[in-house]
Amino acid sequence: MSRGPRSTGCERCCEKRAGVFLIGTCVHARERACWVTGVQVFRQPLGRGEKANRPWGTSDAGVMDLVLMQELARAESQQGPGQRGRQHGGACPPPAPSRALLTVPTAAWWCNGRVTTKSASTPVLIDAASLKRAYQLIKSANLGKSEFDPTESFSPDLFVLCAEQALKMGQPEVSEDCIRMYFKVKGPVTQFLGRAHLCRAQLCAPKSTENVEEFENCVTQYMKAINFAKGEPRYYFLVYNASVLYWRMARPFLKPGYHHHLIPSLSQIVSVLNETEEEDKGWRAELMLELLECYLQTGKHEEAAKFCATAAPFIKANAPQKYRQIFALMVRHELMDELQLKEEKRSSISLSVTFQINMLKA
Repeated sequence: MSRGPRSTGCERCCEKRAGVFLIGTCVHARERACWVTGVQVFRQPLGRGEKANRPWGTSDAGVMDLVLMQELARAESQQGPGQRGRQHGGACPPPAPSRALLTVPTAAWWCNGRVTTKSASTPVLIDAASLKRAYQLIKSANLGKSEFDPTESFSPDLFVLCAEQALKMGQPEVSEDCIRMYFKVKGPVTQFLGRAHLCRAQLCAPKSTENVEEFENCVTQYMKAINFAKGEPRYYFLVYNASVLYWRMARPFLKPGYHHHLIPSLSQIVSVLNETEEEDKGWRAELMLELLECYLQTGKHEEAAKFCATAAPFIKANAPQKYRQIFALMVRHELMDELQLKEEKRSSISLSVTFQINMLKA
C-alpha cells in the first residue's frame, strides 16, 4: 500500500456520520466541518484571521458557496462499478480523524487510513461536467458577473478546492487558473495558502530530470508550503503532505550525477519533520536514509558521518526494521568508529552478518 497525503475531518462528524455524504460545515467550536464525498474528507481548521464557524443552511450562508461546494462534491463522488465497498462505511473504515488529505495526482481511495493508488485498469467515473460548472461559477463571480447575487462574495478557499479537484481530474489548466485567481484576491492567511502552494508545486513539476530549473522552481513552491505550515501546529499536516508530494516528484533524480540536486531541499524537509515531531517515524527514517545516500553518492563523507550521529540512534529507536540498512552503510563507508561498530554487531546475529558482509565491500 503506497504512502499518500493524509486526510482529517472533524472527529465527531467522522465518528457519527461515516458513510454519509456531507456538504457543509459542522457547528463544533474549533473545527470547520468536514465535507465527505465518498473517498475523501477535507479538514478545514480555523487559522489565524479566520472567522468563527457558521453552520451551512443558516440565513447567512452564501448561496454561491453552497452551490460551488455541491458541484465540487459531485465532481469527486462518482466511482466505478464494484468500488462501493471502498467508501466510508463500506469494507474499509473511514480515515483516521487526525489526517488531512490534499491533492493526490492519481486516482486513490482510503483503505485502513491510507491512500491506495488505483491501477490503470480500474474503471473510475468522474463527473467532469460538475467540475466545469464549478469552475465557470468561480470564474464568472470573480469577474463580477455572478448568476446569483452579483454583490455576494464567496470564500477564497473555493479557488483552492476547485484547483485541487481539477488536478486530480487531469485538468491542469483549470487548476492553474484557479490558483492564479486565489493569489490575486489576497484572501485571509489560512491553511489554504499552504494548499495553494502545494497545487502550484504539482503544476510546475519537472517533466524530466534534464529540467533542473523546473525542479528548483517546483522545490521552491514545496518549501513555501512547508515554511508556512511549520509555524502553526494545526497546519503540521501540510508539512507531511508536502514531504510526500515532494518525494514523489524528486525520486527520478536518484540516479548517478543527480543526487546533489536533492541535498539542499531534502535536508531541510528532514529537519522540519524532526522539528514538528512528525508522528510517522517510519517516514522520517525513510527520508533520513535517502538523504544519507545522497551525501554518500556525492562524496560528502564528512556530512554523512555527522548526519549519522543523529540519524542512526533515531532509526534504531523508532524504526528498528530499517536499522540494518543504515548499519550496513556505516560499516561500508566507515561512518562510525570501528570499535563502536564491532560492539554494535554483538547485539544481534543479523547485525553481525551485516557487519561481515559490508566489511568485505568497504
